[in-house]
Amino acid sequence: MMQFKAFKPQAMNKIAQAMGYQGDMGQFQQYIEQDPARQQQMNMYTNAAQKMAQGGMVKKFAPGGLTEVLRLCPAFIIHKQGKHI
Repeated sequence: MMQFKAFKPQAMNKIAQAMGYQGDMGQFQQYIEQDPARQQQMNMYTNAAQKMAQGGMVKKFAPGGLTEVLRLCPAFIIHKQGKHI
């Protein structure tokens, strides 16, 4: 079974832009942690990517949810047996 590990750097840059972040990407995690709404939004992206990696559909996703993840993060990393696919 495939497993979601992390977003690629270019996908993280797109997420950061969509969240209004314009600073150093090394500080992006701190930016997320400063606001519960940003934490929730990032969790939404991560959870959707995990569901897609498992081959499942994300049911009852909020409007703009899954399609927003696909638009912003089309290239998340999926690992299968330790290899990028």
